[in-house]
Amino acid sequence: MKKLKIWDLVSTAIVLLGAMLFYLGCITTERFDNFMSATGIVLVSIAIIISLIKQRCPFCKHYLGYFFSSKRKFCPYCGCEIDSN
Repeated sequence: MKKLKIWDLVSTAIVLLGAMLFYLGCITTERFDNFMSATGIVLVSIAIIISLIKQRCPFCKHYLGYFFSSKRKFCPYCGCEIDSN
């Protein structure tokens, strides 16, 4: 369970950073703005890929959802307790 929480935190932090960069790239009128927007889009894409690969049930390997939430105690697919891993 600890690994799932860590990957949830990592992917969420990367999404937030990417969203901030994209937003800053959109509101600035500098020449640098296109690079910031593109970097933000790339970071959000990387976070989605990390989420799809790492946030899976340790037993049945089904995807648990993007914002996994540490409140979830059981896998919605196989019903196994996620905390036991």
